[in-house]
Amino acid sequence: MGDVTDICVLVCGGGNAAQVVTGLFSMRYKTIAVSFFQDEAARWKAALGNDDFELTVEGANVSKIKSKPADITNDPSVAAQADVIILAVPSFAHGEYFEKFAPHMKPGTIVGVMPARSGGDILFNSKLGDKASEMVFVGFETLPWACRFSEWGRKATILGTKNTILAAVTPPSARARALGTLQGLLGVFPLIVESPTNLAISLRNPGMVVHPGVMYGRWCSEQWDGKAKTEKPLFYQGVDDFTEEVLLSMTKEVQSVSRKMEKLVTGLNLKDACTLKKWYMECYAGQMSDTSTLKACMNTNKAYDGLTHPCIEENGGFMPDLKYRYLAEDVPTGLCFAKGLAEIIGVKTPTIDKVITWAQGCIGLEILVDGKMTGKDLDKTRAPQGVGVTTTQAFIEMAGLGKGKGKGKGKGEGKGKGEGEGEPRKPRFHIVGKIRPDSTGLNLKLKVVSEATVVETKGGKIWECRCGDKTGTVVVSLREPHQDLAKKDGTIVLRNAKASMVAHHIRVSVDKWGKVEAGEALEDEVEMDDKKNVSAMEYELVNSGK
Repeated sequence: MGDVTDICVLVCGGGNAAQVVTGLFSMRYKTIAVSFFQDEAARWKAALGNDDFELTVEGANVSKIKSKPADITNDPSVAAQADVIILAVPSFAHGEYFEKFAPHMKPGTIVGVMPARSGGDILFNSKLGDKASEMVFVGFETLPWACRFSEWGRKATILGTKNTILAAVTPPSARARALGTLQGLLGVFPLIVESPTNLAISLRNPGMVVHPGVMYGRWCSEQWDGKAKTEKPLFYQGVDDFTEEVLLSMTKEVQSVSRKMEKLVTGLNLKDACTLKKWYMECYAGQMSDTSTLKACMNTNKAYDGLTHPCIEENGGFMPDLKYRYLAEDVPTGLCFAKGLAEIIGVKTPTIDKVITWAQGCIGLEILVDGKMTGKDLDKTRAPQGVGVTTTQAFIEMAGLGKGKGKGKGKGEGKGKGEGEGEPRKPRFHIVGKIRPDSTGLNLKLKVVSEATVVETKGGKIWECRCGDKTGTVVVSLREPHQDLAKKDGTIVLRNAKASMVAHHIRVSVDKWGKVEAGEALEDEVEMDDKKNVSAMEYELVNSGK
């Protein structure tokens, strides 16, 4: 950077998200929009002319933002100016941008991909080669906003901003600079929550399971007679028992891949690569009226009201669009990554195999041949095999999980390394006995010692359970996404929790700034003495005013 108070940002793409990012970042920093799609850059530049780009932020106090990008171009050499490059283009186009920017990028450039989909970091490494080690790759789970353009090239609207957004940084040593820079660009919200590895982002990708799985469940030969429908079927809210079983089998197979990788790489944490049902509980809490099953989560999700299968009208009826992005994008750039990795590490995936075999016929690609990732179109997918990775060790190294990446004692590692060059600093855990009414930033490992009680509050239902460690017990309040963790004799880990007062008694809870997850069983017995029940003590409110 020539000046520490300024940076240059490249925003790639010309769709909804790219235009929103351009309008937002141009307000403060030098922002260059880049599109390699046909003549999109020239059309956008002409549409904007000498006027400002207008961004509307619904519900915000400052609801209108006017700004102007420094340039709109299709020239990849502008990457030489960039401190940050943001890709907000469809995942099938990522490789083209990486390849064209590679000769021009300067060391230390932060490349943020929204969303990275599956295997984004592997693709990045393969396109940049040795130069990739000089760069910083940040894979985002999703886009930060729900958005749309209202007048292409001139006006766009942010319909809603997510509270949090998951992201991972490669290499880990750059995480503080990368996430700090990107958080500064995005603003206070969404809060970027760090995932330990880009592999967790890759295997968490819900689109690679939901979209192909639901399409297969509705249109495979077992379920569809090939005749036109009188109306477009509901997509998410139309999931039936057959489709649910397909989705459950697929997500179970992805979980098997995650667990196998954790065994193969010491210290690897893939907890963010959660099951599909848990993903719904985390991302759509409060929007589903029935969360008893995966099918119920999808059928009763208000965010999905009215969303139908992609269809083509034909002779007064509707036929499925089997070349839609749910197959044409999510299979090559999502599901093929999971299948490819599964094959490398020896995990069987019969349901994923069945879905890919059906989907490749729909989209005209040869990927699986006799159940193996050996098709002639592998290079058009995110399968590791598509970039020549065919062994476990080669994958570990390409993904930055092995030697020289903070795992074990590989070449170049040893004592005296800075904190960011090895394992992330472990959080300091607290004990129940020291919790006070004003305690914040609590990291706790607790055993659940009572069945949960459902409490109705103005903010919705909460699940209260007594938990403890060797120093005492306390009542923990959990929200709906974490109710399944409130099982007696289970272990929960709370990060960045806080104490709050309910009727003069302490409760411990976690808000959107913290995290709740299952943990390993505690070694010590819980202190059950009622005298050491922190929540049993009644505190008196004292007015400190004069």
